[in-house]
Amino acid sequence: MSNKMRILWKMAFIGIAVFVISAAGFWVTKYLSTHAEIRQNEEWAGRREEQIRKFRAYLQETAAKVTKLPVDPNIVGHVQARYFDEYHEAHLYLWAMDGSGQFQFGVPREAFARMNRAYDTYQKIIEQEGRFTDRQDFLRRLIQSHKELTFEYYEKKLAGDTSPIPASRSENLEGYDQEGLVFSTPFQNERGEMLGNLYLKVTDINEGRDYYRANFTGLQEVASPLIAASLIFLWFLLPTWVYLDAKGRGMDSPVRWAVLTLLSLFIGLAVYLILRPEGGGKGICQNCGRATNSEKYCPFCGSPATSEFCPKCGYPVRAEWSYCPNCQAAIEKPSEPPPAPDPVINPEPQV
Repeated sequence: MSNKMRILWKMAFIGIAVFVISAAGFWVTKYLSTHAEIRQNEEWAGRREEQIRKFRAYLQETAAKVTKLPVDPNIVGHVQARYFDEYHEAHLYLWAMDGSGQFQFGVPREAFARMNRAYDTYQKIIEQEGRFTDRQDFLRRLIQSHKELTFEYYEKKLAGDTSPIPASRSENLEGYDQEGLVFSTPFQNERGEMLGNLYLKVTDINEGRDYYRANFTGLQEVASPLIAASLIFLWFLLPTWVYLDAKGRGMDSPVRWAVLTLLSLFIGLAVYLILRPEGGGKGICQNCGRATNSEKYCPFCGSPATSEFCPKCGYPVRAEWSYCPNCQAAIEKPSEPPPAPDPVINPEPQV
C-alpha cells in the first residue's frame, strides 16, 4: 500500500507540474498577444488618421484648382490618374456639383456615368420613394457599389410591379446604403464667388493590416489541451488516493468514498478527511480482544493497544513485526539478555 501511495504522489506531482506550466504558458502568451495586438491596433489607427489627412489635403488641393465651370478637362485627367495611383491603398470617388445641384464631373468616369444614367432613368420613382433626397445623396450612398447594383427593384417599379421588396441584395438597395468616409469642400472662381462643392468618398482603405498571427497562437493551442488533460488527470487521481487511504485505514466501503470524491471533488474530500479515523488499519486490543482502528489506546477498555510503538512515528506495532506499517521504519527488537551464569557454590570447608 505504501508503494502505491508513493507512486500516486509522484503522479500527482507530475499532473500539478504540467497544469502549472501549461496554465502559466497560456496566460503569459495571452498577455503578450493581447498587448502586441493593442500596439498594432494603435499603429493601424495612426496610419488611418494619416491617410485621412492625406485625402483631405488632396481634396483641398483639387478644389483650389477648380476655378471655373465647366471644369478644365486637364484637372479631370489628373484626378483620374490619381484614382489609379491610389487604387491599391483605397478607392477614391471624387465628383463635383455646382451651386444649383447639377452634376459636373466624377471620377472614375464609368462609375459615375452608370449611376447618373440610373438616377435619370428612375428619378421619378426615387423621388416618390423618398429614400434618397436628390442626385447628390444617391451618388454619395451608392457609388461604391456601382458594379453590383442591377436596379431590378426600380425596373419592376417602372414596369408597374407593386410586389413587396425582395430580400435579395441585388434588388434591395437597403444593403448598399453605406456612408463610408465622405469629405466635401467648396470651390470658388478667381473672384472668390462660390461655384459649387467638391466631394470625395473613400472606401476599401488598405491600412496594411497583416493580422497578428505570431507563434503565441500555436503555443496557446498546445497549452489549452494540456491544461484540460492535467485537470482531468488530477480529477481522477484524487478519488484514487481516497480509495487507497480508506482501504489502508480499514474503513468500510472505500469505493463509496472514492465515488463520492469523484463526483463532488473537494467537498467529498473534505468530508472524508473529517470522518476518516486516525491511524492505520484495524487491529485487535491485546487486553479485551476487540477490533480497533490501531489507535494507541483501546477505545473500549482504555488499555494500551500494544506495548510497543514505532520509534520514528509513534505508530503502535506488534512484537513480531520487523517494520512499521505506517512509515516503513525498521523496528529494532530488543536483544535477549544473556543467560545468567549458574551460581557458584563454595564447598564447605572440611573440618
